[in-house]
Amino acid sequence: MARKTVQLLILFGLFIGIIGQQQSVFASLDANEQKAFINKLKGSVQKATEEQRLYASLQMAQAIVESGWGESALAKEANNYFGVKGSYNGQSVTMPTAEFDEYGNQYEITASFRKYPSAYQSMKDNAALLRQGVSWNHAIYSGTWREKAKSGTQAANGLIPNYATDPDYATTLKSVINTHDLTTLDQTKSVIKTQQNVVKTAILKTGTRVDGMYSGAPYNVSGSKNVGNTSAYQGLTVKITKIAQVKKPDGTNGAQYAYTTIGGKNVWVDLAGFKVIQDGVTTLVNAKSGYQTATISSTTRTDGLYLTAPYSVVGAKNAGNTKLYNGQQVLISKTVQTKKPNGKLASTYAYIKLGTKNYYVDVLALTGIKTSVATLINQQTVNQTAIINATTRKDGLYSNNPYGMSNAKRIGTSTAYAGQTLTVSRYAQVYQANWTTGVKFAYVTISGKSFWIDARALTKVKNGTATLTNVQNVKQTAVVNASQAIYDLYRNNPSGMPTAVKQGTTQALDQQTVTISQYAQVMQGDGTTGPVFAHISVNGQTYWVDKRALRSIENGIASLTSVKVVNKQAVINATKRRDGIYSGAPYQVVNAKRVATSSSYQGKKVTVTMTAIVKKPNGQIGAQFALITLNNQAVWIDIKGLTILN
Repeated sequence: MARKTVQLLILFGLFIGIIGQQQSVFASLDANEQKAFINKLKGSVQKATEEQRLYASLQMAQAIVESGWGESALAKEANNYFGVKGSYNGQSVTMPTAEFDEYGNQYEITASFRKYPSAYQSMKDNAALLRQGVSWNHAIYSGTWREKAKSGTQAANGLIPNYATDPDYATTLKSVINTHDLTTLDQTKSVIKTQQNVVKTAILKTGTRVDGMYSGAPYNVSGSKNVGNTSAYQGLTVKITKIAQVKKPDGTNGAQYAYTTIGGKNVWVDLAGFKVIQDGVTTLVNAKSGYQTATISSTTRTDGLYLTAPYSVVGAKNAGNTKLYNGQQVLISKTVQTKKPNGKLASTYAYIKLGTKNYYVDVLALTGIKTSVATLINQQTVNQTAIINATTRKDGLYSNNPYGMSNAKRIGTSTAYAGQTLTVSRYAQVYQANWTTGVKFAYVTISGKSFWIDARALTKVKNGTATLTNVQNVKQTAVVNASQAIYDLYRNNPSGMPTAVKQGTTQALDQQTVTISQYAQVMQGDGTTGPVFAHISVNGQTYWVDKRALRSIENGIASLTSVKVVNKQAVINATKRRDGIYSGAPYQVVNAKRVATSSSYQGKKVTVTMTAIVKKPNGQIGAQFALITLNNQAVWIDIKGLTILN
């Protein structure tokens, strides 16, 4: 058989020994024994060569030739099929072996050979040598690689002259490969023998069977990739679009595989894992929406409950049956009819809510079907006041009933009553026709109008009916001050009273003189009182405002006296004093509003058309004011702030 030169053996460091001719051994084994040997090493050979992308047929032929069909002492005692010297993980055996000197003379020595724990390690060593080569030339055996040789017989040429110097070595290996049909070992992958396009509906079987799911190709076919298994999809209805017959590496027929979509993935699954229920697919027709109630009846029949779609429709998944739910009330949200592949109409299914889940079930499993209607629940009679918040939200106003009830009528939005106080007489929630509970609504009354509004639109909710307390009639003047804080203005009553209507803010009246006719506090139904409000008049309008919005409050009402019409020229003088400039009336007189100061008009020439003296609320004579025109507006200024020119 093959001979290795001493020089090459030393360079390789593997010390591959020479095993004598095995012809006598070849002849001593019958066909069954030879087949048994191949079957014994098949798994190890295919695994080792697959890892290194080599031909299993070549390695099997080498093992046969170099170990004499496994009858060599090395193969039997050390699982060493290639006469590799040295030790393996510290394990070795000592045996005599023949060597040749550089002149071709044979001599015998005793050497240590690697002892492997199994045949696989021996095959793995051999495959690593052919793929990785030696330190000075990693491609020295590249002729044996799958990417370089088209077959195991062609790869045998890659062993000459570096692996063996005997030119007959490759010839011997080729003969063994051909004689024993070892090329079948090179086919480690299955192939698709036949494939047909189909349209079938099938259900993944339930029980203990779990099949792998493969993208690209069926199991063990080139391009196949495992992407999960069917355990989570048992009972799922799918559409099969291809069926493939797989041929195993040994040439026998393997399983049939179905191509389908599961969990959003296009996959191949063993056809035996399905129950094929029909050719073609079932479709849905005559869909109708509408809430209805019904009762499950499983006394005389038991029907399946299906997720996602009705029975036989792609996507349907069986999730149980009606047997355990006899007499239980359910909510129907829609119905749909199934249409078979042959075009015939089949069962009508109802989409029901059962507990917390939704299912499709045959309508024949239901009795007492009737339309579901909304009702009021959690009704509560109260006596409260509250204020509408339309600043951060906008809510609808409804007459007759809250939103969600059949006769509810929208009559406006909360913005029309923003900031206004109202009374609350009732609360209720809508139990919808779809068996969900809506938000809490309040039935309120304001300015003689009653309506329903989302209770979340109400703020400062107080129990009981609000009333005015500590009412005091007065006759005073004051100045609105919005420079420090801005307060709301209210019509009819102070904030907190049901008839109070928000009407702007004090910013519009800033620095304006007003009259005060009344003070009062709002006492809520729970006995608490709010701030003191003042009832003011200005520019012919009346408002209630928080007393803290007013300054310079004085008893009585100031008036004008010694009013004279004049025509004088003057210059505004703000060098030694600074005076306020007022529209409407002089300072402290009702309707007076400070609009500027004299310092802004220093040295401006103006015409005085009227003078008047302010008579204070206590009867004392105040300052004399002049009526002048500034920026096309008639305004009043203390006459001391002017230098009269004529």
